[in-house]
Amino acid sequence: MALPVLPIFNIPPNWSAGVTENMTWQTRVLVSDVGAEQRSSLRLFPRRTFEYSVDEWRGLSARMETIVIENGGLDMWLPLWPQQMMLTQGVAPGDTWLTVDSHYGIDIGATAAMVLSDGPENFEIVQLNFISGQQLVLTTPLTKLWREGTKVYPAKIARFDEQATLRWRTGSYSSGRVRLSLREPNYPAAADFSGPFYEGYWVFGLEPDFRSPIERKAERKFSELNSPYALPFRMDVANFSFRTQQQLFTMFGQQEQYRLRQALTAFHGRRVPAWIPSFTDDFILSGDSLAGASNLIVERNGHAEFIQGVGVERKHIQIIDNNGTTTYHRIVDAIYSGGDNEILDIWPPLPFAVGPSRTRRVCTMMLARMNSDSIDIEHDTDSQGVAQCNLSFRSFPDIRSW
Repeated sequence: MALPVLPIFNIPPNWSAGVTENMTWQTRVLVSDVGAEQRSSLRLFPRRTFEYSVDEWRGLSARMETIVIENGGLDMWLPLWPQQMMLTQGVAPGDTWLTVDSHYGIDIGATAAMVLSDGPENFEIVQLNFISGQQLVLTTPLTKLWREGTKVYPAKIARFDEQATLRWRTGSYSSGRVRLSLREPNYPAAADFSGPFYEGYWVFGLEPDFRSPIERKAERKFSELNSPYALPFRMDVANFSFRTQQQLFTMFGQQEQYRLRQALTAFHGRRVPAWIPSFTDDFILSGDSLAGASNLIVERNGHAEFIQGVGVERKHIQIIDNNGTTTYHRIVDAIYSGGDNEILDIWPPLPFAVGPSRTRRVCTMMLARMNSDSIDIEHDTDSQGVAQCNLSFRSFPDIRSW
């Protein structure tokens, strides 16, 4: 399929303010009195926007205003600025390949369009045929000479989500903020995502950035009868604590950003649940347990006293050893053994030995979904640099009939 003939919105962002990428799904969630959920997607793929600030001088200011006036309601090619690549070898007219520094996880849409640019006024759009090693093989030959270090971006069809407002600071300098919505199907990550699975659900594996605290909150569904003559009667309808957990994730480089987009695609908004670790030291080992053992010796933390054995919620744990090897278990029973220790009976048995000196973390996991259909990724630099994303999760009771 040939590329549509459209103008290119080749106005780069002012990176001092970053680029905000938004993905918005649409999920219908039906919740019963006891907290059981039925979730269904109303969109096959998310709507996706890119918002950023622009600062232009001289002719580029007039160029920007012309685009807003003449093309404000029309489709354009938008380079995906956060996914920048660079040529590691110059190319000449007639060449049908590009050698780039890294193409890991670049967002190639249905049109497979790529833009080469060394400035707002010098660019060329090409179509990708296939990827071979570090080379991007094109469907048609290049028409321009491009030197080593030229920037290469994947491009998507987009249009202004809302009309931009430009502020002229002087007669030759203008600034503003633009938001463009992609107009082609958005599959922001490949469908080859495969995470670890435990009891029928995948386990979310990205580590949070503790420079921003993890925030947790618990809610309950109460039904209360009250009168002015007696004490109120309150019933916990669901007998379950609906927990929300919010945390910041910081990604460095293309690979980590691609893993985040894969995870967000797997969640599909609020529809698909996963096991979400607490990422905190919920149990501190105080003794060693050999491989094949079915118990853990932990410091006393009230689990055996307040949960009284198995418990309803905090009964699934993640164990990570110092080498990063991870295993998942269910707490079958918890016993206060006297002194400062508790013993947790777990299933399945340990695949490797654990102990205070060889284990990095033992934390609980909750079965949860994303708490919002709209997710922002803040790109501080391009894909070779840093991006941040705040995610919030909400738990629900694991009520399943097998």
